[in-house]
Amino acid sequence: MDLASKETVWRVKTPVHPAPALVAGRTAFCPFGGTIIAVDIHDGSTYWRYAAGSGLDTGSPALVDGTLFVPGRRSVVALDAITGKKRWRADPTLEGNVVGIAVTDEVVLANGGASADPLIAFERRTGAVRWTASSVGTHLPVTDGKTVYLTGARQSGHLEARSLSDGSKVWSRMDVEGSHRPAVADDTLYTPSAYENGQRELLAIDTATGDARWRTPIGPKVLTGPPVVSAESVYVQTGRDGQVLIIGYDRQTGERRAEWSLPMGVTDSLALGDGALYLLGQPETVAEINQGGVYVVE
Repeated sequence: MDLASKETVWRVKTPVHPAPALVAGRTAFCPFGGTIIAVDIHDGSTYWRYAAGSGLDTGSPALVDGTLFVPGRRSVVALDAITGKKRWRADPTLEGNVVGIAVTDEVVLANGGASADPLIAFERRTGAVRWTASSVGTHLPVTDGKTVYLTGARQSGHLEARSLSDGSKVWSRMDVEGSHRPAVADDTLYTPSAYENGQRELLAIDTATGDARWRTPIGPKVLTGPPVVSAESVYVQTGRDGQVLIIGYDRQTGERRAEWSLPMGVTDSLALGDGALYLLGQPETVAEINQGGVYVVE
């Protein structure tokens, strides 16, 4: 979509609801229904297509040094980002599909979707398993290059940090919201707290110790996506009864700096780019459940 004219430039039809696309340079890597396609962002033409082997949308890919890492059906696949050719495929013993991956300079972290599935660290260049560790979450693992952070519905309210070197536990907390992954920037982790007396807070947590640097009220509304971090602010989105509230907080102090209220239902998480916030939503005036639009907040 052209942001100046608001016109659709091109579209690629998919048979099922796609997971969020990854854009790098002039290419968008779009996963849907177990297949990933690489398309030109200027005209929508297809460079290549790869069947990752899943009937489900398990998560978005990750790109590092020309290699695309794709979560598939109980597997992780590494593809050449230019040609789409397979470099390696890892098939660990999992009960569910891989629901999220994160990539560092050395390892690919994969989280399985079943209750007994572990967190697995694969060697980035070969796909060999470096270590496995018990996992509390069913969301995308989040890493700062030294530590991996997990939160999820398997153990309500549980957030834990594990070392990237061997998977050992660094610290854990039991007071966070488990329905969305945290966000990490520099040495601080941002995540909503669990409900208490009908309210929740946004927590800024020291990544080294797990201690809270600050906490500030969010309110009673339902969280509709994970926090999003910019250079100076951290944003959360909440919603209820056809209203979405986006709140911006100062990253250093937790002071509420801005908020926007939109009469809509959210269909996807916030995205940040070029000094603006983007989200997909469905206005109350739209009757069709699968129709909506792109909202831009500057």
